Amino acid sequence: MIGLCYMANHTYPKKRGSLGLSIRGKAPIYANQEIIGVVSVGFLNDSIQDIITNQSKSIWYTLGIIVLIGIIGAIIISYHIKKLLYNMEPEEISHLYLQNEAILQSAHEGIIAIDPKGFITTINSAAMQILQCEQDYDYKRTSIERILPAITGFRGETFHDREMVLGDQVVLVNQTPVYSENVITGAVITFRKKSELQKITEELSRIKQYANAQRAQTHEHSNKLHIILGLLLNNKIKEAIHFIKKENNLQSERLKFLTENVTDPLIHALLLGKSNQALELGVTLSINPYSQLTYKLSEAQQDAILTSLGNIIENAFEAVKNNMEKERNVSIFFTDIGKEVVFEIEDSGAGVEQKDIPHLFEQGFSTKPGVHHGTGLALSKQAVYAVGGEIILEEAELGGACFIISIPKELGG
Repeated sequence: MIGLCYMANHTYPKKRGSLGLSIRGKAPIYANQEIIGVVSVGFLNDSIQDIITNQSKSIWYTLGIIVLIGIIGAIIISYHIKKLLYNMEPEEISHLYLQNEAILQSAHEGIIAIDPKGFITTINSAAMQILQCEQDYDYKRTSIERILPAITGFRGETFHDREMVLGDQVVLVNQTPVYSENVITGAVITFRKKSELQKITEELSRIKQYANAQRAQTHEHSNKLHIILGLLLNNKIKEAIHFIKKENNLQSERLKFLTENVTDPLIHALLLGKSNQALELGVTLSINPYSQLTYKLSEAQQDAILTSLGNIIENAFEAVKNNMEKERNVSIFFTDIGKEVVFEIEDSGAGVEQKDIPHLFEQGFSTKPGVHHGTGLALSKQAVYAVGGEIILEEAELGGACFIISIPKELGG
Protein backbone atom coordinates (compact mmCIF):
# COMPACT_ATOMS: atom_id res chain seq x y z
CA MET A 1 0.00 0.00 0.00
CA ILE A 2 1.55 3.19 -1.15
CA GLY A 3 -0.06 5.25 1.59
CA LEU A 4 1.97 3.39 4.19
CA CYS A 5 5.32 3.82 2.46
CA TYR A 6 8.04 6.11 3.91
CA MET A 7 11.80 6.79 3.57
CA ALA A 8 14.44 6.65 6.33
CA ASN A 9 18.16 6.18 6.95
CA HIS A 10 19.11 8.38 3.99
CA THR A 11 22.82 9.04 3.16
CA TYR A 12 24.76 11.61 1.07
CA PRO A 13 27.97 10.01 -0.27
CA LYS A 14 30.35 11.88 -2.58
CA LYS A 15 31.62 9.61 -5.41
CA ARG A 16 33.00 9.81 -8.87
CA GLY A 17 30.75 8.30 -11.47
CA SER A 18 30.67 8.04 -15.24
CA LEU A 19 29.78 11.76 -15.54
CA GLY A 20 32.36 12.88 -13.02
CA LEU A 21 32.50 13.75 -9.35
CA SER A 22 29.02 14.08 -7.88
CA ILE A 23 27.16 14.22 -4.62
CA ARG A 24 24.56 11.49 -4.28
CA GLY A 25 21.69 11.06 -1.94
CA LYS A 26 20.14 7.65 -1.29
CA ALA A 27 17.29 6.60 0.98
CA PRO A 28 15.45 3.26 1.38
CA ILE A 29 11.72 3.00 0.94
CA TYR A 30 9.83 1.08 3.66
CA ALA A 31 6.37 -0.43 3.58
CA ASN A 32 5.09 -2.14 6.69
CA GLN A 33 8.63 -2.11 8.09
CA GLU A 34 10.02 -3.88 4.99
CA ILE A 35 12.35 -2.33 2.39
CA ILE A 36 10.59 -2.31 -0.91
CA GLY A 37 12.96 0.03 -2.82
CA VAL A 38 15.61 2.76 -2.91
CA VAL A 39 15.50 6.44 -4.00
CA SER A 40 18.76 7.82 -5.42
CA VAL A 41 19.41 11.48 -6.38
CA GLY A 42 22.71 12.91 -7.61
CA PHE A 43 24.17 16.35 -8.41
CA LEU A 44 27.39 16.91 -10.29
CA ASN A 45 30.01 18.77 -8.23
CA ASP A 46 30.53 21.31 -11.04
CA SER A 47 26.83 22.20 -11.01
CA ILE A 48 26.91 22.78 -7.23
CA GLN A 49 29.99 25.03 -7.57
CA ASP A 50 28.21 27.05 -10.26
CA ILE A 51 25.21 27.49 -7.95
CA ILE A 52 27.48 28.57 -5.06
CA THR A 53 29.37 31.01 -7.31
CA ASN A 54 26.18 32.58 -8.62
CA GLN A 55 24.75 32.93 -5.14
CA SER A 56 28.04 34.45 -3.82
CA LYS A 57 28.05 37.09 -6.55
CA SER A 58 24.55 38.23 -5.69
CA ILE A 59 25.49 38.39 -2.00
CA TRP A 60 28.63 40.40 -2.74
CA TYR A 61 26.71 42.75 -5.03
CA THR A 62 24.13 43.28 -2.29
CA LEU A 63 26.81 43.92 0.34
CA GLY A 64 28.59 46.36 -1.99
CA ILE A 65 25.40 48.32 -2.61
CA ILE A 66 24.69 48.42 1.15
CA VAL A 67 28.24 49.66 1.90
CA LEU A 68 28.00 52.30 -0.85
CA ILE A 69 24.64 53.52 0.47
CA GLY A 70 26.13 53.62 3.99
CA ILE A 71 29.09 55.69 2.80
CA ILE A 72 26.85 58.15 0.92
CA GLY A 73 24.51 58.38 3.93
CA ALA A 74 27.43 58.96 6.29
CA ILE A 75 28.73 61.78 4.06
CA ILE A 76 25.29 63.42 3.92
CA ILE A 77 24.76 63.12 7.69
CA SER A 78 28.28 64.40 8.37
CA TYR A 79 27.72 67.42 6.10
CA HIS A 80 24.37 68.15 7.77
CA ILE A 81 25.84 67.87 11.29
CA LYS A 82 28.82 70.09 10.41
CA LYS A 83 26.42 72.63 8.94
CA LEU A 84 24.45 72.63 12.18
CA LEU A 85 27.72 73.04 14.11
CA TYR A 86 28.94 75.87 11.83
CA ASN A 87 31.72 73.68 10.38
CA MET A 88 33.47 73.34 13.73
CA GLU A 89 35.37 70.30 14.88
CA PRO A 90 34.55 68.61 18.21
CA GLU A 91 37.69 70.08 19.83
CA GLU A 92 36.67 73.56 18.70
CA ILE A 93 33.15 73.07 20.07
CA SER A 94 34.52 71.94 23.43
CA HIS A 95 36.90 74.91 23.63
CA LEU A 96 34.15 77.34 22.60
CA TYR A 97 31.79 75.92 25.22
CA LEU A 98 34.39 76.42 27.96
CA GLN A 99 35.04 79.99 26.77
CA ASN A 100 31.32 80.85 26.71
CA GLU A 101 30.83 79.37 30.17
CA ALA A 102 33.72 81.47 31.53
CA ILE A 103 32.31 84.63 29.89
CA LEU A 104 28.83 83.85 31.21
CA GLN A 105 29.97 83.38 34.80
CA SER A 106 32.37 86.36 34.79
CA ALA A 107 29.68 88.85 33.68
CA HIS A 108 28.38 91.15 36.44
CA GLU A 109 24.98 91.38 34.77
CA GLY A 110 22.42 88.66 35.30
CA ILE A 111 22.04 86.50 32.18
CA ILE A 112 19.30 83.93 31.56
CA ALA A 113 18.62 81.98 28.36
CA ILE A 114 15.18 80.46 27.78
CA ASP A 115 13.64 78.18 25.15
CA PRO A 116 10.48 79.00 23.12
CA LYS A 117 8.29 77.60 25.90
CA GLY A 118 9.80 79.92 28.50
CA PHE A 119 11.89 77.30 30.31
CA ILE A 120 15.37 78.23 31.52
CA THR A 121 18.25 76.61 29.65
CA THR A 122 21.13 78.68 31.07
CA ILE A 123 21.55 80.96 34.08
CA ASN A 124 24.73 82.55 35.43
CA SER A 125 25.79 83.11 39.01
CA ALA A 126 25.23 86.90 38.84
CA ALA A 127 21.57 86.32 37.93
CA MET A 128 21.12 83.93 40.84
CA GLN A 129 22.74 86.42 43.19
CA ILE A 130 20.62 89.38 42.04
CA LEU A 131 17.44 87.31 42.16
CA GLN A 132 18.46 85.82 45.53
CA CYS A 133 17.99 82.29 44.24
CA GLU A 134 19.18 79.13 45.95
CA GLN A 135 22.73 78.54 44.74
CA ASP A 136 22.55 74.71 44.99
CA TYR A 137 19.29 74.37 43.07
CA ASP A 138 19.43 73.46 39.38
CA TYR A 139 17.16 75.97 37.66
CA LYS A 140 17.46 74.45 34.21
CA ARG A 141 14.07 73.46 32.76
CA THR A 142 12.40 75.75 35.32
CA SER A 143 9.82 78.26 34.04
CA ILE A 144 11.13 81.84 33.81
CA GLU A 145 7.97 83.03 35.59
CA ARG A 146 9.12 81.31 38.76
CA ILE A 147 12.14 83.58 39.28
CA LEU A 148 11.07 86.55 37.11
CA PRO A 149 7.33 86.88 37.78
CA ALA A 150 7.14 90.12 35.79
CA ILE A 151 7.75 88.12 32.60
CA THR A 152 4.37 86.39 32.34
CA GLY A 153 5.14 84.50 29.16
CA PHE A 154 7.59 84.42 26.29
CA ARG A 155 6.10 86.17 23.28
CA GLY A 156 9.28 86.76 21.29
CA GLU A 157 9.32 90.51 21.95
CA THR A 158 12.39 92.69 22.23
CA PHE A 159 12.70 95.34 24.95
CA HIS A 160 15.50 97.29 26.64
CA ASP A 161 15.91 98.73 30.15
CA ARG A 162 12.39 97.83 31.23
CA GLU A 163 11.97 98.43 34.96
CA MET A 164 10.76 95.46 36.97
CA VAL A 165 10.33 95.13 40.72
CA LEU A 166 11.86 92.00 42.24
CA GLY A 167 11.20 91.81 45.94
CA ASP A 168 12.68 94.95 47.49
CA GLN A 169 14.79 95.98 44.53
CA VAL A 170 14.28 97.40 41.05
CA VAL A 171 16.09 95.89 38.08
CA LEU A 172 16.47 97.00 34.46
CA VAL A 173 15.66 94.08 32.15
CA ASN A 174 16.59 93.53 28.50
CA GLN A 175 15.21 90.73 26.32
CA THR A 176 16.46 89.71 22.87
CA PRO A 177 14.95 86.78 20.91
CA VAL A 178 17.24 84.13 19.41
CA TYR A 179 16.53 83.24 15.77
CA SER A 180 17.49 80.18 13.74
CA GLU A 181 16.59 80.39 10.05
CA ASN A 182 14.02 83.11 10.82
CA VAL A 183 12.36 80.98 13.50
CA ILE A 184 12.44 82.03 17.16
CA THR A 185 14.22 79.34 19.16
CA GLY A 186 14.35 81.14 22.50
CA ALA A 187 15.57 84.38 24.05
CA VAL A 188 18.38 85.84 26.14
CA ILE A 189 17.37 87.98 29.14
CA THR A 190 19.89 90.28 30.83
CA PHE A 191 19.30 92.49 33.83
CA ARG A 192 21.12 94.61 36.40
CA LYS A 193 20.24 96.48 39.56
CA LYS A 194 18.96 99.96 38.89
CA SER A 195 20.74 101.21 42.02
CA GLU A 196 24.12 100.34 40.47
CA LEU A 197 23.32 102.38 37.38
CA GLN A 198 22.10 105.26 39.54
CA LYS A 199 25.34 105.19 41.52
CA ILE A 200 27.38 105.49 38.34
CA THR A 201 25.15 108.31 37.11
CA GLU A 202 25.55 110.13 40.40
CA GLU A 203 29.33 109.81 40.17
CA LEU A 204 29.32 111.16 36.61
CA SER A 205 27.04 114.03 37.65
CA ARG A 206 29.35 114.89 40.51
CA ILE A 207 32.42 114.79 38.26
CA LYS A 208 30.65 117.07 35.79
CA GLN A 209 29.86 119.53 38.58
CA TYR A 210 33.46 119.44 39.76
CA ALA A 211 34.74 120.01 36.21
CA ASN A 212 32.35 122.96 35.74
CA ALA A 213 33.46 124.45 39.04
CA GLN A 214 37.13 124.10 38.10
CA ARG A 215 36.53 125.60 34.68
CA ALA A 216 34.64 128.51 36.23
CA GLN A 217 37.41 129.10 38.74
CA THR A 218 40.06 129.03 36.02
CA HIS A 219 38.06 131.38 33.81
CA GLU A 220 37.44 133.83 36.66
CA HIS A 221 41.09 133.76 37.66
CA SER A 222 42.10 134.41 34.04
CA ASN A 223 39.73 137.41 33.83
CA LYS A 224 41.19 138.95 36.97
CA LEU A 225 44.73 138.47 35.72
CA HIS A 226 43.82 140.31 32.53
CA ILE A 227 42.36 143.17 34.56
CA ILE A 228 45.52 143.42 36.66
CA LEU A 229 47.66 143.25 33.51
CA GLY A 230 45.65 146.06 31.91
CA LEU A 231 46.03 148.27 35.00
CA LEU A 232 49.79 147.67 35.13
CA LEU A 233 50.24 148.37 31.41
CA ASN A 234 48.44 151.69 31.92
CA ASN A 235 50.77 152.43 34.86
CA LYS A 236 47.84 152.44 37.30
CA ILE A 237 49.70 150.68 40.05
CA LYS A 238 47.56 151.97 42.94
CA GLU A 239 44.38 150.78 41.21
CA ALA A 240 45.96 147.38 40.55
CA ILE A 241 47.00 147.04 44.20
CA HIS A 242 43.52 148.09 45.34
CA PHE A 243 41.90 145.55 43.00
CA ILE A 244 44.18 142.76 44.23
CA LYS A 245 43.47 143.57 47.88
CA LYS A 246 39.74 143.72 47.23
CA GLU A 247 39.68 140.37 45.47
CA ASN A 248 41.91 138.83 48.09
CA ASN A 249 39.65 140.08 50.89
CA LEU A 250 36.59 138.78 49.05
CA GLN A 251 38.12 135.34 48.53
CA SER A 252 39.47 135.27 52.07
CA GLU A 253 36.11 136.18 53.59
CA ARG A 254 34.29 133.54 51.56
CA LEU A 255 36.92 130.91 52.34
CA LYS A 256 37.00 131.88 56.02
CA PHE A 257 33.22 131.65 56.30
CA LEU A 258 33.05 128.21 54.68
CA THR A 259 36.01 126.95 56.73
CA GLU A 260 34.44 128.06 60.01
CA ASN A 261 30.88 126.97 59.26
CA VAL A 262 31.22 123.87 57.04
CA THR A 263 33.32 121.08 58.50
CA ASP A 264 32.60 118.53 55.77
CA PRO A 265 35.45 118.95 53.21
CA LEU A 266 33.47 117.79 50.16
CA ILE A 267 30.47 120.03 50.80
CA HIS A 268 32.91 122.87 51.58
CA ALA A 269 34.59 122.29 48.19
CA LEU A 270 31.25 122.09 46.38
CA LEU A 271 30.02 125.42 47.79
CA LEU A 272 33.34 127.09 47.03
CA GLY A 273 33.28 125.76 43.46
CA LYS A 274 29.70 126.91 42.93
CA SER A 275 30.64 130.37 44.21
CA ASN A 276 33.35 130.64 41.55
CA GLN A 277 30.98 129.30 38.89
CA ALA A 278 28.42 131.95 39.88
CA LEU A 279 31.01 134.70 39.41
CA GLU A 280 31.74 133.45 35.90
CA LEU A 281 28.05 133.30 35.00
CA GLY A 282 27.35 136.71 36.43
CA VAL A 283 25.06 135.27 39.10
CA THR A 284 24.96 136.65 42.62
CA LEU A 285 25.27 133.63 44.89
CA SER A 286 24.72 134.52 48.53
CA ILE A 287 25.08 132.21 51.52
CA ASN A 288 23.08 133.15 54.59
CA PRO A 289 25.55 134.30 57.29
CA TYR A 290 23.71 132.23 59.91
CA SER A 291 24.30 129.02 57.96
CA GLN A 292 26.30 126.24 59.61
CA LEU A 293 27.05 122.55 59.08
CA THR A 294 29.23 121.04 61.79
CA TYR A 295 27.42 117.71 62.16
CA LYS A 296 29.51 114.70 61.06
CA LEU A 297 27.67 113.14 58.13
CA SER A 298 27.76 109.48 57.19
CA GLU A 299 29.08 108.58 53.76
CA ALA A 300 25.55 107.90 52.47
CA GLN A 301 24.28 111.25 53.81
CA GLN A 302 27.27 113.04 52.33
CA ASP A 303 26.66 111.47 48.90
CA ALA A 304 22.97 112.38 49.06
CA ILE A 305 23.70 116.03 49.89
CA LEU A 306 26.44 116.35 47.26
CA THR A 307 24.18 114.91 44.56
CA SER A 308 21.05 116.88 45.42
CA LEU A 309 22.74 120.16 46.37
CA GLY A 310 24.91 120.22 43.26
CA ASN A 311 22.01 119.49 40.91
CA ILE A 312 19.61 121.98 42.51
CA ILE A 313 22.20 124.83 42.53
CA GLU A 314 22.97 124.03 38.88
CA ASN A 315 19.25 124.23 38.06
CA ALA A 316 19.04 127.55 39.94
CA PHE A 317 21.86 128.99 37.80
CA GLU A 318 20.00 127.81 34.68
CA ALA A 319 16.76 129.41 35.94
CA VAL A 320 18.26 132.89 36.39
CA LYS A 321 20.77 133.05 33.51
CA ASN A 322 18.29 134.77 31.18
CA ASN A 323 17.36 137.46 33.75
CA MET A 324 18.79 140.96 33.81
CA GLU A 325 22.25 140.96 35.40
CA LYS A 326 21.07 142.57 38.66
CA GLU A 327 18.23 140.05 38.94
CA ARG A 328 20.36 136.89 38.73
CA ASN A 329 20.16 135.95 42.38
CA VAL A 330 20.56 132.58 44.08
CA SER A 331 20.45 132.23 47.84
CA ILE A 332 21.57 129.30 50.02
CA PHE A 333 20.84 128.62 53.66
CA PHE A 334 21.80 125.48 55.58
CA THR A 335 21.69 124.37 59.18
CA ASP A 336 22.17 121.28 61.32
CA ILE A 337 20.29 122.65 64.36
CA GLY A 338 17.67 120.17 65.51
CA LYS A 339 17.15 116.58 64.38
CA GLU A 340 17.67 117.22 60.67
CA VAL A 341 20.27 118.65 58.32
CA VAL A 342 18.47 121.20 56.16
CA PHE A 343 19.51 123.00 52.96
CA GLU A 344 17.35 125.69 51.39
CA ILE A 345 18.12 126.89 47.84
CA GLU A 346 16.05 129.61 46.19
CA ASP A 347 16.41 131.60 43.01
CA SER A 348 14.93 134.63 41.28
CA GLY A 349 13.95 132.73 38.14
CA ALA A 350 10.53 132.16 36.64
CA GLY A 351 9.70 129.37 39.09
CA VAL A 352 7.94 126.08 38.31
CA GLU A 353 4.55 125.99 36.61
CA GLN A 354 1.76 124.31 38.56
CA LYS A 355 1.17 121.67 35.86
CA ASP A 356 4.84 120.61 35.98
CA ILE A 357 5.08 120.12 39.76
CA PRO A 358 3.67 116.51 39.82
CA HIS A 359 6.25 115.42 37.21
CA LEU A 360 9.21 117.44 38.44
CA PHE A 361 11.10 114.51 40.00
CA GLU A 362 10.28 111.96 37.29
CA GLN A 363 13.11 110.42 35.32
CA GLY A 364 13.38 112.08 31.90
CA PHE A 365 11.08 115.01 32.67
CA SER A 366 12.55 118.47 32.14
CA THR A 367 11.35 121.99 31.44
CA LYS A 368 14.59 122.71 29.56
CA PRO A 369 14.62 122.45 25.76
CA GLY A 370 16.75 119.84 24.02
CA VAL A 371 17.85 116.34 24.99
CA HIS A 372 20.02 114.90 27.78
CA HIS A 373 17.95 116.58 30.49
CA GLY A 374 15.60 115.28 33.16
CA THR A 375 17.98 113.23 35.31
CA GLY A 376 19.32 115.68 37.93
CA LEU A 377 16.23 116.10 40.09
CA ALA A 378 15.25 112.44 39.72
CA LEU A 379 18.69 111.38 40.96
CA SER A 380 18.53 113.96 43.74
CA LYS A 381 15.21 112.66 45.00
CA GLN A 382 16.35 109.02 44.89
CA ALA A 383 19.60 109.83 46.72
CA VAL A 384 17.85 111.83 49.45
CA TYR A 385 15.02 109.32 49.89
CA ALA A 386 17.60 106.52 50.22
CA VAL A 387 18.81 108.08 53.52
CA GLY A 388 15.32 108.78 54.81
CA GLY A 389 15.17 112.42 53.72
CA GLU A 390 12.94 114.41 51.41
CA ILE A 391 13.00 117.30 48.94
CA ILE A 392 10.22 119.90 49.08
CA LEU A 393 9.40 122.56 46.51
CA GLU A 394 8.08 125.92 47.70
CA GLU A 395 7.71 129.40 46.25
CA ALA A 396 10.83 131.47 46.88
CA GLU A 397 10.93 134.92 48.42
CA LEU A 398 13.11 135.91 45.47
CA GLY A 399 10.24 135.10 43.13
CA GLY A 400 11.41 131.79 41.68
CA ALA A 401 11.62 128.26 43.06
CA CYS A 402 12.72 127.24 46.54
CA PHE A 403 13.94 123.69 47.14
CA ILE A 404 14.34 122.42 50.71
CA ILE A 405 16.49 119.34 51.32
CA SER A 406 16.05 117.74 54.74
CA ILE A 407 17.93 114.67 55.95
CA PRO A 408 17.38 113.16 59.42
CA LYS A 409 20.50 112.81 61.54
CA GLU A 410 19.67 109.57 63.31
CA LEU A 411 20.19 107.48 60.16
CA GLY A 412 23.77 108.64 59.81
CA GLY A 413 27.04 107.90 61.51
